[in-house]
Amino acid sequence: MALVLLVVLSELLQSVLIFLFSRPFSAALDLEKVILLPKLVMNSLGLVLFMGLLSRFNRSVTIGLAEQQQMALFIAQKCLPSLREGLTNWQAMQ
Repeated sequence: MALVLLVVLSELLQSVLIFLFSRPFSAALDLEKVILLPKLVMNSLGLVLFMGLLSRFNRSVTIGLAEQQQMALFIAQKCLPSLREGLTNWQAMQ
């Protein structure tokens, strides 16, 4: 919800800037009447979709890293009995 509010505020700021810098004012007003609502809807939808994809990607990467950490701990656990005997014991190394 905060993202949509951020988009709405930024688009309203952009509209104010358009009104300030464009001449004639009536042409800018006519243009904003036509494009403001579709612009707000599409930009809000685009931001929500983008943030959803970013969140899904972040979750996927986090799961992958957790699986790698689990595998590293499993390997370390399997190697620990051999390593306790020392690295000079060739029978333990095999």
